Amino acid sequence: MRFIEVKGRAGVGEVALSSNEYKTAERLKNDYWLYVVFNCATKPEVHVIQDPIRVGWEPVQRVEHYHASAARLLSASLEDLSMPSIDYDHQVYHLAQEFLLSVEPITPELLDKYLSFSTTHPRPDSLNGIYFHILESSQNAGMGPTVIGKAVGGLERLAKVLHDFDPEAVQRQYGDDTDRLLDTVEKKLRPAGKIRRTPRSLWPRFCRACLSAARFLSQFRSATDFYQWVDFFDNDSRARPALPMLLAQEIEGIGFALACDFLKELGYVNFAKPDVHLRRLFTTLDLCPPKASDYQVFNAIVRMAENVNATPYHVDKLFWLIGSGNFYDDDLKIGRQSDRFIKYARKHLRSASG
Repeated sequence: MRFIEVKGRAGVGEVALSSNEYKTAERLKNDYWLYVVFNCATKPEVHVIQDPIRVGWEPVQRVEHYHASAARLLSASLEDLSMPSIDYDHQVYHLAQEFLLSVEPITPELLDKYLSFSTTHPRPDSLNGIYFHILESSQNAGMGPTVIGKAVGGLERLAKVLHDFDPEAVQRQYGDDTDRLLDTVEKKLRPAGKIRRTPRSLWPRFCRACLSAARFLSQFRSATDFYQWVDFFDNDSRARPALPMLLAQEIEGIGFALACDFLKELGYVNFAKPDVHLRRLFTTLDLCPPKASDYQVFNAIVRMAENVNATPYHVDKLFWLIGSGNFYDDDLKIGRQSDRFIKYARKHLRSASG
């Protein structure tokens, strides 16, 4: 069993443990892990420390201290930054629904089908399946699905070079040798098109993701062990954003947004992917700052979800369908609708404010 404590700081600074946290860490030793997130306000960095007692903590004497809930702090922060009100979130959310339903041939039943996570595809029950899902999300960077998946006839064919997606076997064979993995891919799968081997090219980046993901997953005994670890973060709204930050640190090239994508597609509906479609819609409609980071867009999606009593997954899908126009399960494409929706929303928001 792994016990985890998460501490976050806006910049880089001291971290404090409560008396109970310190005593628990002292008792559990190697089973206690401290996840410290520095620079939460800018570019978050996750630092993982096993058995943090060894750091050397200094006791602090305090007469008393005060607590404020996350909800109150967030509310005050939003007021100070002139962020959108609950009413504004409601308006934009309902306008998004109305807009999609005004597009032929979208019906309420079709829209509802996409806004709820489908249970027809159960979560992987093995580390192999989880590994495959990570690689699915990893290849979504840039033109990855075209360059990687289509080039080899489907991502599933990588099983031939990745030991049926067994992370421990991959780690044993390749270690961190991306060139060896890429040589094997070329020899056994013969990808279509030219493979570029410069460090920033897609194939080398994807191979680094394959090997770093295998190394990361090898620390878990089973899929159940992995899900219990994820559940720790998911069950605590204060710790939840630290999980995609940590995955982005552990798995090369996946980044915060793709880590969120991986988690939500596993059925963790408290996560949303701050992709290009949502970023454009949320920044243009003043739902978050104009130059918001992925983390800030993620928080804006979560905030709207809380305000309209929906899941972040639901809000993600709603605005993603507007941006992409892709109803993928029904082979239906209505075209990208971001421009039309922005005009539609602005018109109705002006009318409401006037």
